[in-house]
Amino acid sequence: MINEYANTNGSVPSGGWIADGEFIEMVLTTNATVSELANLTFGDSNSSTSAIHSIFQFDTATLDAVLTASGQTSFLAGTIFVVKSATLGAQNLTYDPTLANIGNADAWCIELIPGLGVVDSPASPTGAIDVENTGEIIWVADGTPTSSTDTSGWLSAIGHDNNPGALATAVIDQFGANSFYTGAAGAPKALVNTADGIMALSLENDSTMGVPNTDLNAEWLVSVRGGALASVPEPNRMLLVGMGMAAWILQRRRVATEEAA
Repeated sequence: MINEYANTNGSVPSGGWIADGEFIEMVLTTNATVSELANLTFGDSNSSTSAIHSIFQFDTATLDAVLTASGQTSFLAGTIFVVKSATLGAQNLTYDPTLANIGNADAWCIELIPGLGVVDSPASPTGAIDVENTGEIIWVADGTPTSSTDTSGWLSAIGHDNNPGALATAVIDQFGANSFYTGAAGAPKALVNTADGIMALSLENDSTMGVPNTDLNAEWLVSVRGGALASVPEPNRMLLVGMGMAAWILQRRRVATEEAA
């Protein structure tokens, strides 16, 4: 699901595929192999939220290399994929999704740059990701849209618009009103999921690329990761995962209590 996107009013560099300083963030909610991820497409809309503006896919060679280095056979639920501008740094292909790292954002986050770990889809349209102040939809789909208005394969989408168009209506109809912010989002701003798998979208001044957006968002990610790790058939895995999750949540709540004091 889409967990966040950022608007910086950056320009798309010549030959580039995303505006400077901008990113989109997706969270896996189920385990997925490289071939399953290869079937996904994602992108953005035009500024009037009436049509799809860009379509991208994961680069399978990059994903294969990440999995091989990690020793995993699939990407686990709770993994964060960031698609970002090169101005936000190099790709981060380190992946170590273990129980010991269940609350470690870096270990569960893969950062990709369009043109490297993400490739432009051969399908039309072929625009760049460029978040607009007035309106934007960020979406991910199973398969490739058949037209610039096809939302039938959408798995998740969030967005904003002060005058919602047809795709904005589709977001609300398919994913609920909490998946859409009715209003402009002048830069620098971020649209973030402040909750869990039940979206609660909020317009924020600061972005949180690659890390949980709120304490509730963090607890949801740890819970999803715990379920993914528990599905691995090892002795006493469920007990260890439960203990690890409980300890992590208790630690965060203690920190929050101390800060409040």
